[in-house]
Amino acid sequence: MPGQCSSALSLQSGAITRGDPGEIPGVSSDAYSGQGSDKAAHAGVSDQPSAPAVSPVPSGATPVGEPIIIVHVAGAVARPGVYSLPLGARVVDALTAAGGASKAADTDCINMALPV
Repeated sequence: MPGQCSSALSLQSGAITRGDPGEIPGVSSDAYSGQGSDKAAHAGVSDQPSAPAVSPVPSGATPVGEPIIIVHVAGAVARPGVYSLPLGARVVDALTAAGGASKAADTDCINMALPV
């Protein structure tokens, strides 16, 4: 029927933040057990800033602490699946992450500029 489109792309998403928001660099969580002397209570605290444990971030990956969304892309796409995208990503970003639309996809009915 003219004027009607059936979507060839389905998206489901949820926002998360990478890393543990409760971590405080340079402070040991077991240093505050509430037992022992005042000296023991501050055993894990340093006035010197400590270097956080850093692991290499693969090229193109979202840095730790940056909010991301997890998106499940399904339908007429090259590689349906679950993808991590930066917060604020658009439908076009999800489609690109999934390898693009397949030849069977009708992308004329999809607003690629919509936020995921």
